[in-house]
Amino acid sequence: MPIDPSYLDRRQQAAVADTEGPVAIISCPGSGKTACLAARVARLLDSGEGQAGILCLTFTNRAAEEMRSRIQSYASLDTDGMWIGTIHSVCGRLLRAYGPSPDFSICDEKESKQIVRELVKAGSYGVRSPLEAAEHISRFKRSTMELDDWCNNMYKNMGYTYAAGFRSVYQAYQNELKVRNALDFDDLILHVYHLFQNEPNVLAAASSCFQYISIDEYQDTSLLETKVIQSLSSVHDNLCVIGDPNQSIYGWRGSVHQLISQFPKNYTGTTVHNLTTNYRSARSIVTAAGNLISRNTPLISTPTRPARGDNGHIIHSRYMDDEKEAEAIVQEIRKLVSDGRNYSDIAILYRIHAAADSLISALRSQAVPITLIREDLPDQEVIDAENGVAEQPDEDNAVRLMTIHQSKGMEFPVVFLIGLEEEVLPHWRSLSNTEHLEEERRLCYVAISRAVDRLYLSSCRSRILHRKSLNLTPSRFVDEMRGR
Repeated sequence: MPIDPSYLDRRQQAAVADTEGPVAIISCPGSGKTACLAARVARLLDSGEGQAGILCLTFTNRAAEEMRSRIQSYASLDTDGMWIGTIHSVCGRLLRAYGPSPDFSICDEKESKQIVRELVKAGSYGVRSPLEAAEHISRFKRSTMELDDWCNNMYKNMGYTYAAGFRSVYQAYQNELKVRNALDFDDLILHVYHLFQNEPNVLAAASSCFQYISIDEYQDTSLLETKVIQSLSSVHDNLCVIGDPNQSIYGWRGSVHQLISQFPKNYTGTTVHNLTTNYRSARSIVTAAGNLISRNTPLISTPTRPARGDNGHIIHSRYMDDEKEAEAIVQEIRKLVSDGRNYSDIAILYRIHAAADSLISALRSQAVPITLIREDLPDQEVIDAENGVAEQPDEDNAVRLMTIHQSKGMEFPVVFLIGLEEEVLPHWRSLSNTEHLEEERRLCYVAISRAVDRLYLSSCRSRILHRKSLNLTPSRFVDEMRGR
């Protein structure tokens, strides 16, 4: 059944029709990028392209399932033959299909950290903490650097003892993985990268399979992932990326937010489509988001415009402490529900889990139904898919609580954003680093862009975090939203 373009605006239609060569779709919050990308893939299927020749990469398992469902509804056919998933899951499939040892197991993040913890406990390696050592191992693998070069840089920045200790821990960790015949999440991508580098016949076979490649949330890809994607698209050169550099929030996981802005420079002949209409949020919310993100180094020059004419509501409240904050939010939720809202219309977002402790206790004590959303990262999809694990469904009518990172790609009629204080949002580790501070601002931009009708912002004069009472000042982001 042909795709009906009537539900797409003019810019979306142009992006859907542009299927050949490198394409970059820059999409603001609420611009319908999922519908646009799904319609684009459905158009390819309707034109006769085989499912096995289409690869669609998403950032999370949830996004992959939504993408598959959208494509199926638009194309009116089963999509079981398509490659739809995160880059981790796709690389796992590629290694089993083309790698030298397809019977490997996969260590999830928890197992990897446990291995490092046991190694550090058993030996004197000179590292400060197992968690820090695990993070350095992950960063090293994502860097594609040689171990000697990485350790030399570490020696210059952290000293000989730490660099030598890291080398020893890393080598012991890799030996343990070898004994277990296991790969960790970073290995899945790194091994495909090396496989393509060292086996041109394998690269030719794999890249020939995919006539069309689409990548969602491209602003959150790493350099290593980009190199793998570039290799996979090297035969047919039909690569479409979609995303928003202003919503890049995974720098701490190795993502490079400039990649989507630089895409036209890296791929000759790129066509760029800008989706600049926000169909989701009320006008005041779009304005506040625009005021906030304008304080960052400009990444794109196309301002977002709201499609809705209504103004919506933004309310900022400052409380004496987090107990008063919790009391007020519980009361407001009850009022919203009595006025006709469902509990499931409401989301509570926060930068760190500890900021929500008092609120969670208050909600539970007042019998407000809640669901705590667990992390939905590409890593866990690999394990869940291979072990046949399904996510636990949320309660049908409950307030959702989650970190801002977990809210990516979601929308709610009502959003409470708590913890808008200096050292919380923005996080204290970012305050002395401009690049990190700009990522915190992008994180706040993502948070307020989840709101459809009503946005509640809250700050506290004092807040208990990790069992310590801290005196705090309002986040600079509050005034920035107001255009100050």
